[in-house]
Formats: sequence, structure tokens, C-alpha cells
Amino acid sequence: MADEKGVSSDSVNHSGSLECTETTKLSEAGQSPMSYEEEESYARDGMITFLTDPDVAMEHFREGMRRGASPLIHYGYSFVMFVRSMLSFNETQQDEAYRVLEAAATHCHQYRKGIPKGSGRRIYYKVMQSDCELFQAFLHFTKETMTGYIKGGLGIRKAWKSYSKTYKKCEKLFTSPPPINPPFTDTEDDIAEDSEPIKSLLSEDSDPCSPTGLVDLELTPSDENRIRRAVYAGYGTFHLMLSLIPQKFLKLANLLGFQGDRRFALECLHYGLTGVDMREPIAAINLLWFQTLLVPYISMSQSPEDSNQLEESKSVLSHLTAVSPNSPLAKYFSGRIALLSRDVDTAMQEYQLCRDGSFFPREMLQITCQEKAYIAMARNDYELALKEIGTILETGTKFQSTYMYLLGLLTGYLSDAREALKLFENGAKQGTRRQHPIEKFSMRRCSYYTKQGVTYVGMHAALLEQLYISNAYLFCTPVTLAINLENAQSCVASATDPLARCLGLLTQGSVLKHMGCPNEAEESFNAILSSGVKALKNEKHILVCANIELSVLARIHRKDANLSIGYLHTARDKFSDYDYDGRLQLIINRELTLAKKFRRQSKV
Repeated sequence: MADEKGVSSDSVNHSGSLECTETTKLSEAGQSPMSYEEEESYARDGMITFLTDPDVAMEHFREGMRRGASPLIHYGYSFVMFVRSMLSFNETQQDEAYRVLEAAATHCHQYRKGIPKGSGRRIYYKVMQSDCELFQAFLHFTKETMTGYIKGGLGIRKAWKSYSKTYKKCEKLFTSPPPINPPFTDTEDDIAEDSEPIKSLLSEDSDPCSPTGLVDLELTPSDENRIRRAVYAGYGTFHLMLSLIPQKFLKLANLLGFQGDRRFALECLHYGLTGVDMREPIAAINLLWFQTLLVPYISMSQSPEDSNQLEESKSVLSHLTAVSPNSPLAKYFSGRIALLSRDVDTAMQEYQLCRDGSFFPREMLQITCQEKAYIAMARNDYELALKEIGTILETGTKFQSTYMYLLGLLTGYLSDAREALKLFENGAKQGTRRQHPIEKFSMRRCSYYTKQGVTYVGMHAALLEQLYISNAYLFCTPVTLAINLENAQSCVASATDPLARCLGLLTQGSVLKHMGCPNEAEESFNAILSSGVKALKNEKHILVCANIELSVLARIHRKDANLSIGYLHTARDKFSDYDYDGRLQLIINRELTLAKKFRRQSKV
């Protein structure tokens, strides 16, 4: 695999002085720097190459940086690093991607100084700088810690100001009306800035030696479309992130008053598909990631918008496939769409094709192994699940405790209690200085089963919990749901400790909800609440989940918005310091939005 740190300090850290040095070297070698049009084409080729072979794509961008100091090439390289780090879940790669994004943002900022004020490229590079800052914020969010949310919130606040200022002033200069009207929130600073000369945007960070007079902008229709796509793509990503951040973290990040508009975000990203430049595949990846991975991850109920997004995902996938027919990423997203459509056999086939033909040997192998393992568990094929989870551990992963915990559960369930205990003992010792919340949960559970011992019912109940956490029941066929209902009922009937019983009840209620039996589902969730906080003092996330589930049933089945909101307020305000806090806060945030929307509609 290519060196992840592959950019030299000269090509990144000293980007402000690189242009003259590189141009001299190229002249001496008889090689000319690329024109702007060549850079556009070169960057798009790099992004398309990334969809099939990331190593070749990274070398492609490195070669481009050796040929010149273009922010476009640096931006492309940093985006490849960013996406690859997100696929790998490797903390070292994510830290390196953060540094490369930071350097690319600095490079865009410095490079703008040498561009005439009347050029649309100056605006374009400003947008790329904002994109890099936004991606940095997203990397902060992946830590799923309080500090990460605060730093990420501050980062998107900075990006908001940049996008907003750029958009407002550019739209006053464009000749054609905007294709999408963004929902801006004006602050006092925004109003003050709007009173300044419109063209002051291009005077920012200008070369001190350049003329101070205003220069007329000369933006062609092509410039307008390109800049709009750039601004809208950034806005779209920004609003997706903001719409998913729990409100309590927004307050801590001084973002109170900002509201993410998911509909607008998706419109923006779809608009990004209309161009023929490097942002086309970027927009497709962002849309598919959001629609097939993120929304299902934070959904305890399906809204009409979610159903529409599945059809939109198929359209976006066909677009991505047309751009890069052999992309393993396209195969992976095809598998996700098949799974969300409850076509499990096709999903398994697509994941295997993705793995067999992938130039992402480690990243895609681990992702597809996890997908196949959870499908196998839902189908009662625990031997296949054991094999897939074992493969993830063999190839190395950041989440050592998490997969040792899963492997221990599967091994214990398959009647090898001694080996399961060894795995739990090892999993409890895998702590690191900067631990992910999921790792902390897995280590705690490993310690719990090391002390409590391994039982068939205990392992089975914990495996059902993993299916619940992964939201697998939302996409199960009726036959698979019936299998899991029988499993859950067996755990509830046989459990001798509160944890196993409540995990069985949580699964039972979820499956009954998806089978269209709301009254029976409510009984299961209320039985969990009847157990009380004392019985689940170290497992408060189960009580939070039960309250969220009851809120969903209150809204959808009982048509009682106030009752639904009441359960959500209990989940949000009564409990603290529990596992899966970050994810459950996202779910609470989403369900509150749906409940309040339902209440408004009921009053009409």
C-alpha cells in the first residue's frame, strides 16, 4: 500500500513559496506547468482513478503537485486522503489526513494572493479552503467525544461564515438567478458585512503590493456554474453535518440558532452532479454515504423522505457507475442499496464482488466483512459471522476490543466458553490513550463477562443487542424477523440476570415493531422501564433506547406527538454518562424533529 504520508514537507508545509521553486524546476526539466483547464481535467481524472485504485490516484496527485503548486491538485490529494482515512477507521491515517487538509487549506489561502482580483478562480480557491476546513471538522466528529464535538462545531461555524459570505456576495455579481435558495441565518456580523462593497470579497488577503482599487469581475457563465457548484457542495455537506449534531453540542460550540436543513443539503449535492469536473464524483460519494450509511445508522423509524432517498440513491449510483464502471466503492454502495431494499442475497453478492475486485485491499475487506457478518447473524448463520469477524481481526483494526468482544460472543454462543473467556480477557486489555466510545463499551463488556462467566443465554442476548445497535432489524425480511423474534423470546424466557432479560426484551420489542405489532412492542419496552435504573445502572443506554422506541410508537401508532416528545425529553434529559451517547443523541435529535413536525401538521 502506498505511503500515507507521501507528500513531502516542501509540497505541503511550505506551500506559500512553492510556486516559484516548482516552476523553475519544471523549466529546467523542459516541462511546463499545467494551465488551469489542464488542472481541472487532471484533478477530475485523479478523482475517477481514486474510485478504482487509491494508490494510483494518490501518486497521480503527487505527480500533479510536482508539476505545479495548484490548490486544485492539493485539494484533490487532501480529499483522497480524507476519504481513505474514513474508510480505514485508522486513527493514524485520520490524523495524517487532518494535517494534509490543514496544509491544503493554508495553500489555498496563500495561493489566492497571487491571483488577480477580477478572477473567478480567486473565489473558487476560497471555497476549496472552506471545504478543507469543513472536512477537518468532520474528522473531529469521528472521535465521538465531547472535545471532538466542540472542536468540530467550531470548525463548521468557521466554514459557515466563509460559505455564507462567499455565496451572498457572488450571487449579487452573477447574471443568472440561483438554482437553489439557501436558508441563511443572518447575524449582526453578516448584516454589517453586507453593507461593505460587494467586491471586497476579492480584496481579502490580497497582496500588499497589489493595487488597492476595485477591479471589475469578469465571470463567464462557466465560471458562475463552477463556483456555484463549489459553494453548494460545501453548503450541502455543511448542512448535512449540522442537521445531525445534537443540540447540546451545538450550544457548547456557540452555534445556537443555526439549524441544519437536510432537504437543502441534498438539493445542493444533487446540483453538484450536474457538472463535469472533480466535484461530480465527490458529490456522488457524499450523497451515497449519507443516504445508504448515515441515515440508516441513526434511524429508529422510517420517514417518507427516507423512502424517497432510496430511489434517489439508485439514481446517484447509476451516475457513479457511469463515471467509474469498475469502482469497488460503487459495488459496495450497490450492496448497501440492495440491503436497504431487503434483497439480502444480492447484497451479499455485491459485497463479495467488491472484495474480490477491490484495490482497497484492507479497507474494503474489513467493511464488507462487517456487513456480511451482521447479515449472517440476522440469519442465524453464526459460523459465517465468526469467520468474517475473525478476518477483520487478522487484518488489523483500530477497534481491537470491539471485534474481540464480538468474536468472544460468537465463540461463547457456539459452545466454546473457555476460548470465549480468553477473548474477553484480551479484549479488556486493549485500551489506548485516545479511546473511541465504542471501544470503551466493548472493554467494559469484556470485563463484565470475564467476571460473570460465559452462558449460552448471555452470549445470545448480547449478540441480539449487536444486531439491534446496527439497526439490522429495520431491513430484515419477514422470515428473518420471525427467526429473530423466536430468538428474543427464548432469551427473555431463559434469562436469569437483568441484563440478558432486558436485552431480550429490547430485541423482542424492536422486532415486533417492525412486524407491525405495536401494542406487543410497547409491552416489551415498558417491561424494560419497569426494571428500573438500579437493575441497569451500568447499562443505561438500554433505558434510553426503550424511551426512544416508545416515542416512535407514540408518534406513529398512537398519533400522539406530545407523548412522543415527552419520551424523547426523558431520554435526553434524565440519563447521562451512558454507552453510545453520541449516536443516541443523534437519534433523539432526529426523532424530535420528526415529532415536532408531526405536531405542527396535526394542528393544521
